[in-house]
Amino acid sequence: MSKALITFQDFKMSQSNKVLLDKVNVSIHQFDRIVLVGKNGSGKSSLLSLLKNKEEGDAGSIWLAPNLKIEYLEQDPREPNVDNLMEFLSQDNQQPNLSKIKEIIEELNLKKINLKDNLSGGEIRKIYLAKLILSEAELLLLDEPTNHIDLPTIDWLEKKLLSLNKPLIVVSHDQEFLKRISTKTFWIHQSQILKREGPYENFQSWADEIIEVGRIKSHKLKQKI
Repeated sequence: MSKALITFQDFKMSQSNKVLLDKVNVSIHQFDRIVLVGKNGSGKSSLLSLLKNKEEGDAGSIWLAPNLKIEYLEQDPREPNVDNLMEFLSQDNQQPNLSKIKEIIEELNLKKINLKDNLSGGEIRKIYLAKLILSEAELLLLDEPTNHIDLPTIDWLEKKLLSLNKPLIVVSHDQEFLKRISTKTFWIHQSQILKREGPYENFQSWADEIIEVGRIKSHKLKQKI
């Protein structure tokens, strides 16, 4: 059985006096590729940020494996202050593989960009995707990684993530990307995290069933009252 990297126990998280998560008990394991889904404002990005910064919630606890290295691709990363791309992509790596860095720069056509100009959203994301793929992190967090990039780059990213065989948590509106990348789904629903094993493929029918069961229970409760 794969080892746990992060465990939530009776975890609670709030933002601006709104409870986003309450009494959450789930674990993230060594080989999980987790799709994190939920309505806008349900706390997906806030949860990723909290994990990256290794912060505590409002109640309960989060246990992280000792010295766990986490790399986080934000939804809207700021333009990097880059003079030397090789140097930037080598940061945070104790033993940077220069040939691998050059290879990824070539694959993403980053060699052709002018670092002194204002970079486009796609160029910024490509730089941070390269940094994420090259990182020595043991857990990858990706918030809308396919925004601003074209289909060949999405295909490249998918293949790279699968070949790394690292655990990851991804938030994305790209349904096809989620179907191909996932092994597990965490659904933020009514301040809970509901867990589903297996690919994202049949998520919607599973979610609809849970919503319908909840509706029937609520209707029966109202009848009793």
